[in-house]
Amino acid sequence: MTVKKMYATEIFNAQGLPTLQCTIILANNQTITSSIPSGFPQQSLAARYLYDKDERLLHYGMLQAVDYINNTIAPLFINQPINALAMDSQLMDLDTSLHKSEIGANTTLVVSYALFKAQASSENISLYQLLQSLSGTKEITLPTPIISVIETDNAIHELLLIPQQDTFHHNIDAAAAFYHHAQKILTTKNISTAVGKYGSFVLDNNLTDMLSLTEEILKTLPQYTYQVGITINHTNIYDHATKTYHWNNKNILSTDLINAYETICDNHSFITYIQDGMGQQDLLGWQDLTQRLNHISIAADTIFSSNSMHIRKGILHNIGNHTIIRPEYIGTISQTIAAIDACKKNNRSFIIASDQGQTCDSFCIDLVIGTGASHIKAGGITRAEFTSKYNRAIEIEKSILS
Repeated sequence: MTVKKMYATEIFNAQGLPTLQCTIILANNQTITSSIPSGFPQQSLAARYLYDKDERLLHYGMLQAVDYINNTIAPLFINQPINALAMDSQLMDLDTSLHKSEIGANTTLVVSYALFKAQASSENISLYQLLQSLSGTKEITLPTPIISVIETDNAIHELLLIPQQDTFHHNIDAAAAFYHHAQKILTTKNISTAVGKYGSFVLDNNLTDMLSLTEEILKTLPQYTYQVGITINHTNIYDHATKTYHWNNKNILSTDLINAYETICDNHSFITYIQDGMGQQDLLGWQDLTQRLNHISIAADTIFSSNSMHIRKGILHNIGNHTIIRPEYIGTISQTIAAIDACKKNNRSFIIASDQGQTCDSFCIDLVIGTGASHIKAGGITRAEFTSKYNRAIEIEKSILS
């Protein structure tokens, strides 16, 4: 099957910020569309998005990327047979800079999404089945969801719920039950139940109060089993110059912060997951954290930024025991699969995250299931940009089990 037409459009994500949509029309007139997340902070080790240089829409405009896709990338692929891996390689050749700073990871990623969708469609198979084949995944399993339930601007960035039911559908059922019970309890306490950009409750509580609230909610749901995790706002609390962390109104060393984490886990046995627990430059802190709390999930995200080279090096140096994979941090699905392969070859569990600046595109769920990720971290249990992903997983689970 060949590409008849390809074009990009600037659309808007769930936060009202610009993002990209790519449309491919195949020779049989079938139309494929893809869209990508946008509007999240650029990480120092991650690939860069290409934004317009004017002041429109808080400098997040993407008309330059649209122009590049329509006038440079599309002519390369029109009338060519769909081969996602080969075409991905051509995309990578267009920008060989370290962080895709020339044409932007957004420019390549939205096209990459569309190419893999188009190949699956042309082969009359599901996208997850194509990704299973291309990634060499032997067995299809459903991931465990990691659900954002509270978000803050404090040292704790998110409080996360990890349901432990027997199916993905039942896990989402458990997450929804937690959300609705939490909403009732917050209302009785005259606390706002507004949700933020991650689809979770926006609170200004400290960790102790959040964990007390969580325990109160869990007691109302004895029919479900949950684990709980936390994401650390490491960029706000770590000072690279002094190598200290601002925690509980004090500046402390990494060993003191790890002591605090140990105390939290000892006092709250349901906490089994810490994400980005140390500063990106604090390698010794990461090693110490991984060694001392290796009995729980220590997830490394921005320190690897989904780069296969950083992942291999980090695993060698015992940084974390789970790796977060985000396609938007690397720029193509081929490079995402390479990052996943680096995890698999080193027996490292990996989590695919898609929880920032989302649209309703559910590509990430097919990627999770097709590559055998242990978990999916895709925001809260509210808002369509998140539930569309959970609903896609439920749909796939039903097709597999039927």
